[in-house]
Amino acid sequence: MSTRPVMTRRAPSSRGLPPVARASGPLLAAPASRPARVGRVPVLALLSTVLLSLPALAAAQNIPTPRGFVTDQAGVIDAATESSIDRLLTELQQKTGAEIAVLTVQTTAPLDDFTYAMQVADKWKVGKRGEDTGLLMVVAVQDRKIRVVTGYGVEGMLPDGLVGAIQDQEMLPAFRAGNMAEGIWRGVAALAQRIAQSRGVELSGMPAARPPAAAPQVPLWLILLVVVLACLIISRLGGPGSGIRRGRGGPVILPGGFGGGGGGKGFPGGFGGGGGGFGGFGGGGFGGGGAGRSW
Repeated sequence: MSTRPVMTRRAPSSRGLPPVARASGPLLAAPASRPARVGRVPVLALLSTVLLSLPALAAAQNIPTPRGFVTDQAGVIDAATESSIDRLLTELQQKTGAEIAVLTVQTTAPLDDFTYAMQVADKWKVGKRGEDTGLLMVVAVQDRKIRVVTGYGVEGMLPDGLVGAIQDQEMLPAFRAGNMAEGIWRGVAALAQRIAQSRGVELSGMPAARPPAAAPQVPLWLILLVVVLACLIISRLGGPGSGIRRGRGGPVILPGGFGGGGGGKGFPGGFGGGGGGFGGFGGGGFGGGGAGRSW
């Protein structure tokens, strides 16, 4: 009996097959790689910083270059008044070293008046370096606001309350009457006078004093009525022991006059002062003192 050779089936060789075919178990597709995610928080922070800085950048571009002690961007100060202010502030600088700068603009937008004034003060550097004896007055016409900021060296001479009182008494009445040049002139003069007094000097370029307030007019009929009543009372009371001396024809009325003197606060002296060219401000620093008003 012949026997057949037993054929054994060989397992297929893994040679020549791709690597996936040699892997055991179910075939799975490799996950696609994701691009690296950029951090959202730093990007948002950067955008917020840029957006918040835009108003400040815009305002910095709107800060003008000073043309002198007076930079009238809004065109509200006439030539004669500007010349008077310039002479007074030149005299103040020469006698005390302090500097006052005036800036008029239509608006301080997009900044508020205080922030805008501080940016102007930081750029212009009004006042003497090392002493910080500078003062800046900003008048925003469309905003209807005044802002005065003081340097470190004049804060003792011009505390915030006094600066506000000068604005109330000297500037706002003229502004509300439509005379902005007069209000600025009187406000500057009052501030300059205070600095000069603190330094023990006199300024010759002060504005003329305001005329005294007119005495109230008393109606003529009221005067006659008072005279008649006085005569009747004296005649009724006149008699022995009354102490009232009588003359021929009736009581003697001692003459007197109606009226009275009035005085108004103002600045002594007249217009004057010396001239001089503007050579730039002295490099003073500011700390945020001062006051602001609206009209």
